[in-house]
Order: sequence, then structure tokens, then C-alpha cells
Amino acid sequence: MACGIAMVSCSSSKNQVAVTNTVPDAAGSGVVHQQPVQSQKEWSDVQIPVRVSLAKPMKVSLSGRATLLRDSVINISIRVLGMEVAVINITSDSVVMADKFHKYLFAEPLATVLGSHKMTVGQMQDIMLGTELGEVTEMTFSNPGNPEPVKVSFSDFATVPAGTMAQIVTVTAPVNKKEVEASVIWSADRARWDTGARVNFRTPVSGYKRVTVSNALKMLESF
Repeated sequence: MACGIAMVSCSSSKNQVAVTNTVPDAAGSGVVHQQPVQSQKEWSDVQIPVRVSLAKPMKVSLSGRATLLRDSVINISIRVLGMEVAVINITSDSVVMADKFHKYLFAEPLATVLGSHKMTVGQMQDIMLGTELGEVTEMTFSNPGNPEPVKVSFSDFATVPAGTMAQIVTVTAPVNKKEVEASVIWSADRARWDTGARVNFRTPVSGYKRVTVSNALKMLESF
């Protein structure tokens, strides 16, 4: 499961990706981000139920809980019958995805996964939650080497303590001649904002088989 979610990011690491509906970072680093939206409010952390649904190239849907610490951590715990079966942990330093059921581990520096497309954890959070969008309901990323772009669409907006967020965020992208479609579906009405949440995560090591970017792409080709 963790490897499937990484497919789009892994593909992007091989090509520079440009984003429409964005403005260049003031520092000139090449980072792109949305224009600030006045209705959005500052927040420090959020814990929110989430469903991750992969529609293509295969159908998988799992639920869990996400903990986001503003500008620093994205942690998604996937659970079945109350037991954690997979976990994704993203920081400014690394991307770790552990499939605890099959004992697969993907662990790479964030810079390696993103490649030439520089993006901060905070900007990733804005896209995941569909905040800081203004009137935008879709973002299109150019995808060199592929005829079709990467598209991120936002729908089912809700008012939350942080302002407005999209409860459904869907990514559609061609990866190694396969069409990938995945959605993150949030339960905004059950979210807990600004409670001082913390993430205690350690990368598992013992008994896990390491999965590389190349391995992940080969797994996609088999579907």
C-alpha cells in the first residue's frame, strides 16, 4: 500500500515538474506555491480521519488517521480492525513508508523523492488538505516525458478552524505508461485542530525488505 501511494512521487523525481496556478517563491529557489488566501487561518496541528483510495491501476481503499504538524510532519497511520498495518511519515528530511503486514519498507530523502521539483512540507500539506486555494479547484503539473499532465483536483469543501479545506483531493497521473488515480478523502467534521498533537515515529528496520524507487516503479508495471 505504501509503495502504491509513492508511485506518482517516484515518477516525478525523474523529471522536473512545473505547476500552474502558482507563483514563484520569493527567494528564487524555484519552489512554487499558492498565493495566500485571506480567509485561511494559522494552525499548528491537526488529527483527522482519512481514507486513501487507489482507483487505478488497481482498486485499493484503506482507512486510518492522519496527524499533520504544520510545516514539519505528515504522518498517516493506516489501520485495519484497530491495528496499524501501514504508516507513512514525511518530514523535511525523509519519506518513510512501511507496510507492516508484508514487511516492506520505502525510505528515501525527501529531496530524492521530489527530484528537481522542490516543495516544502508545508506546501505539501496545503495541497493534501486543499487549503490556500482561492478559486482554484484543479492544479495541473507538467510532466516531461509523458503526453498527459499530472492533475490534482479538489472538491467537497468544508469550513474548518483553519479556514476552508477540500475533503476530497484526487491525483491523476501517467506513471510508466500506466494511469494512476488516487484520492485522499478527509472527514473534516471529525478533525481535531490545534490540540498540541505530537508524532512519535521511528523508522522500522528489523525484518523489513527495502523497496527502492526503481522497485516501486517495477511493481506498478506488473499491475
